[in-house]
Amino acid sequence: MHKNTGKSKRWIIIGIITLFSILFLTIRGESKKISDEIIALKIKKKMIQDKKIHLLSKKNRLISQIRIERIAKDSLGMKKQPIINKTAFLQSH
Repeated sequence: MHKNTGKSKRWIIIGIITLFSILFLTIRGESKKISDEIIALKIKKKMIQDKKIHLLSKKNRLISQIRIERIAKDSLGMKKQPIINKTAFLQSH
């Protein structure tokens, strides 16, 4: 009976070591997977930020006063009128 107790303790120790090994490998695998997802999301965030900067630059070019004046002049035949000082204009009338 003494031999059976020693064998059962040995199997319990082997079982505990196996269980902890499986848990360690599982946790390590999940950690690696989450780390890879974080890296992928950082790359995606950087791409979105770059796209945002590009679109803001494009928007600023499209709404620039010089571009609008050129389109008005070329397409509609409009000319830029000089700005009159309001104070001088009101005093003359």
